[in-house]
Amino acid sequence: MLKKKITHSIYLIKESYVEDDSYLHDIDKFDPYSVPIAGYPDATVYLKSVISKPHAWSSLLPENTSGIDWKKYRTRSLFGLMLLEVSDRVFAITSGFGRYLLHPFSIEHRFGFKVVLNSINPETINQLSKTTLAENPKTSIEQVSKGVTIGQFGIDGFTDLVQRIKGKSKIEDLGLTLDGEDALKISVPHELDELPRLLDKCLKFYDATDYQKYFSEVDNLAQVKDKEQKSLLNSELEALLNDELDRASQDNNLSGNVWASIPEVIMEDDFDCFTYKRTDKALRFYDIELTDLFRQRYLNRDKSIRKRPTCSSLGNDFLYIRKADGSIFPKWRALNCINALIEKDNEKFFFLEGKWFRASATYIESLDKKISSIKPAGLVFEDWPERVSEKDYLKNLPLTSQADYLILDRDNIYLSGQTPVEPCDIYTKDKKLIHLKRYGSSAFLGHLFNQGFVSGDLLINSIEFKEKFNAKLNDDYKVDEINATDFTIAYVIGTKYPDELNLPLFSKITLTKAFDELRKKGFRVTLDVCRMTQE
Repeated sequence: MLKKKITHSIYLIKESYVEDDSYLHDIDKFDPYSVPIAGYPDATVYLKSVISKPHAWSSLLPENTSGIDWKKYRTRSLFGLMLLEVSDRVFAITSGFGRYLLHPFSIEHRFGFKVVLNSINPETINQLSKTTLAENPKTSIEQVSKGVTIGQFGIDGFTDLVQRIKGKSKIEDLGLTLDGEDALKISVPHELDELPRLLDKCLKFYDATDYQKYFSEVDNLAQVKDKEQKSLLNSELEALLNDELDRASQDNNLSGNVWASIPEVIMEDDFDCFTYKRTDKALRFYDIELTDLFRQRYLNRDKSIRKRPTCSSLGNDFLYIRKADGSIFPKWRALNCINALIEKDNEKFFFLEGKWFRASATYIESLDKKISSIKPAGLVFEDWPERVSEKDYLKNLPLTSQADYLILDRDNIYLSGQTPVEPCDIYTKDKKLIHLKRYGSSAFLGHLFNQGFVSGDLLINSIEFKEKFNAKLNDDYKVDEINATDFTIAYVIGTKYPDELNLPLFSKITLTKAFDELRKKGFRVTLDVCRMTQE
């Protein structure tokens, strides 16, 4: 044992990257060393010392006026990487900036996170970081003075992405406190010859599934935070976009792996249309389509390519909203309207509202299976012209499969101490609460699915809501006793592609959560589509 503990950042390298030796980059610029370890293959160590940049104060206090020789105060930074092979797996232990010698996709995702979950006492978690998925995702670090279970942090398995966790170790060899995300961070006094045994133990904890007994949802979804990973994914997104641009230039159908949609709910009552230019003569659009974005920004009139899309150019291109009075103002960056799906290393990466998320294939399959089990109500609507707003469409009584119904669109119920609640868009005599929205982003459709859940929940749990709901109904529609099994929460999505409904990732999550919760309360839940047209 060493006299003092050393803090290690430990990564596990994916086997596929070890096979073709592609997990290291720029390694030829570093000094290599081979260090023998009894009973194991030699450890390989790479080191490089880099002189830091001049301190920021050097521009504030330049040498010629201050007399300060800033060269004396420049420090050296270490790039350190040690590779060890244990149980046929390669581990990387980094120091300083050594992490950047590893290919960003070569490391096992959440290695440290799983080791921590399996090797701490579940009641001793004292810190975690999470991202809450919402219309405006929120990232936070939460800490308690005394260790608790992960459930006591109030984690929602559907909408909270737990990315890092810290707690007290129950394994003496791993130290007192463990911290893990992609890397496992531990402080131990082990000699070099003791590290292989330690790493073998970490590998067993990584492969274990004990954590699933108390928090199985952690494998579902995570935000990609690593800058290099995001940079590589952005490059792949740009390649996808340019492939689609080539298709659009040749009048071919797009592949569907990248698409555009309205990124949020539009609250402006006097909204008229979208434009891609801030001029009175700009063409008007009533939906956001990738082909329209290409034609307006990246193709010439003869469909030859004017310029190539990049994440940077899309970040600088704006989509505008035109109001009924003719005023035009910027609403969104084009990049925030882009959705994409990329499959890489048996994982699925989703680009949503300017951010990358990683999802396990089994999780996506479970979501799709659940959504496919939601039966349609058999509702039939008149075609919905895309230039017509939801409000104006509903005014024309578009539901044709039933004769007896009321339009309650925007007829909000105001409850004491709460924000206004729209009970539904259409209420039928046979007790269907129909919620309708045109297709859009996760935030846009999430609003639809949450609206149905909130309305249904209040209907059976709030006397005030029930009374105010009844007050809006004609006598032959009023309800005396509320029994959830008598009601249907019917979701309807307006789309130009009714046979190929592709819900964005987070709207799938919101829908499955609403479906499960409403079914538990006794409601019947249905999902239908309404055809939108360009006429």
